[in-house]
Amino acid sequence: MDLHPGTAVGTRVGPGDQLGTVSDAGPVEHRVLVPPGVQGRLDALRPAGRYQDDEPVATIDGTQVALTSWWPVRKPRPYPHRLPSTAPLVTGQRVLDAVFPILKGGAASVPGGFGTGKTVLLQQIAKWCDADVIVYVGCGERGNELADVLAELAQLTDPRTGGRLADRTVTVANTSNMPIMAREASIYTGVTVAEYYRDMGYDTVVIADSTSRWAEALREFASRIGALPAEEGYPAGLASALAAFYERAGRVAGPGGREGSVTIVGAVSPPGGDLTEPVTAHTQRFVRTLWTLDRDLANARHYPAVSWSGSYSRDSGTVGSWYAGNGDPGWAARASRMVTMLAEADRLAALADLVGAAALPGPERVALLGGRLLREAFLQQNALSPNDAFCAPTKSAALADLVFDVVDRSGELVAAGRPPGDVENLTSPRDPGTRGDRPCRRGRCPATPRRRTRRAGRAMTPMPPVEYSTIDAIRGPLLVVRGVTGVGWDEFVRIRLDAGPPRHGVVLDVDHDIAIVEVLEGTDGMDRLGTHVAFNGSPFRIPVGDGWLGRVCNGRGEPIDDGPPVLAPHDAPVAGNPLNPTLREPPAEPVLTGVSAIDGLTTLVRGQKLPIFSVAGLPHLELATQIAAQSSAGGEPFSVVVAGMGLPHADAATMRAALEDRARTGDLLMVLNTADDPVVERILTPRIALTVAEHLAFTLGRHVLVVAVDMTSYCEAVREVSSARGEIPARRAYPGYLYSDLASLYERCGRIRGRPGSLTIVPVLTMPAGDITHPVPDLTGYITEGQVVLSAQAQATGGYPPVDPLSSLSRLMRHGAGPGRTRDDHLAVAGQMLASLARARTVQELTELIGTDALNDTDRTYLAFTTTFTRDFATQRPDEQRALPDTLDRAWQVLAALPRRELTMLPTELLDTRLPRSDHA
Repeated sequence: MDLHPGTAVGTRVGPGDQLGTVSDAGPVEHRVLVPPGVQGRLDALRPAGRYQDDEPVATIDGTQVALTSWWPVRKPRPYPHRLPSTAPLVTGQRVLDAVFPILKGGAASVPGGFGTGKTVLLQQIAKWCDADVIVYVGCGERGNELADVLAELAQLTDPRTGGRLADRTVTVANTSNMPIMAREASIYTGVTVAEYYRDMGYDTVVIADSTSRWAEALREFASRIGALPAEEGYPAGLASALAAFYERAGRVAGPGGREGSVTIVGAVSPPGGDLTEPVTAHTQRFVRTLWTLDRDLANARHYPAVSWSGSYSRDSGTVGSWYAGNGDPGWAARASRMVTMLAEADRLAALADLVGAAALPGPERVALLGGRLLREAFLQQNALSPNDAFCAPTKSAALADLVFDVVDRSGELVAAGRPPGDVENLTSPRDPGTRGDRPCRRGRCPATPRRRTRRAGRAMTPMPPVEYSTIDAIRGPLLVVRGVTGVGWDEFVRIRLDAGPPRHGVVLDVDHDIAIVEVLEGTDGMDRLGTHVAFNGSPFRIPVGDGWLGRVCNGRGEPIDDGPPVLAPHDAPVAGNPLNPTLREPPAEPVLTGVSAIDGLTTLVRGQKLPIFSVAGLPHLELATQIAAQSSAGGEPFSVVVAGMGLPHADAATMRAALEDRARTGDLLMVLNTADDPVVERILTPRIALTVAEHLAFTLGRHVLVVAVDMTSYCEAVREVSSARGEIPARRAYPGYLYSDLASLYERCGRIRGRPGSLTIVPVLTMPAGDITHPVPDLTGYITEGQVVLSAQAQATGGYPPVDPLSSLSRLMRHGAGPGRTRDDHLAVAGQMLASLARARTVQELTELIGTDALNDTDRTYLAFTTTFTRDFATQRPDEQRALPDTLDRAWQVLAALPRRELTMLPTELLDTRLPRSDHA
């Protein structure tokens, strides 16, 4: 680093005083400050020159000061005093800046269920906000999403400097499969870095995605140390921990007299969107701004899906005063009028649902029109558009004033005697006077130590196995061995019995001279005196290579297809190794399943983890088998690995028979654990499957799809082993480390930079009683990148597969679909289909209230659209493989059932090509 000294030797200095600057630290001038706790006479200061970052450059009363310093992350950095926050943080998102603003030095929370757009919104704030330094904390984040953030930041141009935005961004990259203590410390690390730059006099923003995963780490750690659980298994100190984080936000007069600020924006992922759960409820006590994301808005592809009735800013008055003194005296009145208009439109919407908008008086129809114009012309924003991703406050003000002018002029026309329908026709692209012009109600758019984290094991010096006969206890599938030395976690164990064949195990835990061993074949028939245990000195490893393809094995990797054992020149530990986020290549290009509901609307991307959420009795096994049988990667080398866990024998046999053709081609491996196999083998099954898949993908360069079914059975096995160990249970009696355990599996997918292969995972799970807030789907949703949801309502229509498209989502679809990947019209068609389905669901709900006869013509076309969608697009045979062009052509045929004026998400040139005006009204 190039030091430029700026203080004379002999000067008395104190904490925060500037000694000089570093010139090659990027666009943000790095100021070398006197560290906290150091003061006195400046005895020496090195001359200008290049120095190592840990090299002393100054001496203050005998204390050496380097260019860098250390600070404990859980301790706030000191400052003389706080200052009141007065200036807004401009995010470039209209709904935030104009309606629910946040101050520089403030704290905001973004609660929202899975798929409501939290990550996209936080990334937009990180890209466009006017802070000097951005600290993005991926707190237990999905590895692929962190890789995407790093890649995008490296490509984005900084609007301030013209250089890379990444040059003034600090990313704390913590993925969900990293150790829990790293996840717990990640947000403190991020806010400490922000305070460091705050002390230099900069405005910083900390974006934490997500604090729910951080809270999972607290819950897991509390479970490990035996702390008594409080609400929903969280530690009793959860509220204090949240307060300690959010209270580090603020604007301060820092040491040295410089003013700076730390703004904190934290995402919360409440299970099932339940805003009363502990993390969300406690967080709201410590923030002054709340941006609640709404599921129905997200389903209707309204971005940002910020609910105008469920959100608030307690600093609107302060922001209004700031704007009044900085060139925009109308900000407060504008924000107040928007809130009033939206609330009035919500009130009238309920009445319009019952009597129809046409029955309302003219002024009230104008109020409905005003609410809709605000939603569609102002609040809604396109994060992917170069023209609309960022909106300056002056542009936001002009757009809002334009909406007000239209509404005011409409009111004047109605008051002068013009029919409200004529006015609506002038201002609306939709059918005038239809119930489709109803505004959204209540801020919603009509819809319509795990055991420990698994790891590759400790590096140990090979040594001859020592056999122990000191079995202290046998508890379920576990052995407690006393008097051991030199034993490590995940170590492979060979078990010799005085009577019976040998067995095998894995070390779960070590405490002094006691080792807990999982017996893979189970402990039935074992007794303490006749059992002898030898520790292998290394983790459990299996041979890896393409020799596995075409084989069927049990959950221990032993062939059950009457073939020879699998041999290979290489082996690998079944626990795997976490991928460094900086070495990940963001997922791209599609995996085509041949299923229209997935390929067309929730495209699976190479390197993605996309689960299927189902309920007992629905055909999830049939869908998983169809995906395994039909999937391809556009002609490139492709393999499928099926991991079956806790399957009934009949289901296992059905899968084997259905996949027989694929197995004959030599690109399929099946690892099957049946319901009556040992429970510990069930825990090993997905790890063996993923270990083979990793070698095929990252060493042999193949694209590999792992289909894992049923993850609920896997989690039940984890719970059973945890109970046998006597661990304190968390939610629904599952162990507190269930999140880390699942992350250790799911995060093994992805792509590695510079290598041609990819590993994609489709886990299938059954939600008990259809409860999406159950720990298994809830934690799976934290880690995975979307979900395909099967529903009993869709099943009742008689169609297969019974996919609920509005509850389903592929977070990475834009990386695998569209121009250059599938077809140019793919993303636009999918967006229009989902938005139309959301509108159709609203019409169906309305029909239940007022009957079909009371609907207008436009509403009836949406009812017909739903029927056509189910019959011609979503339904297909379990053995039917549809090409993607056929799927997209079917989508156009379904959309043709709607009036052209309703297809507002499709570009005009695309409509002119596919649905010419002469052929389509």
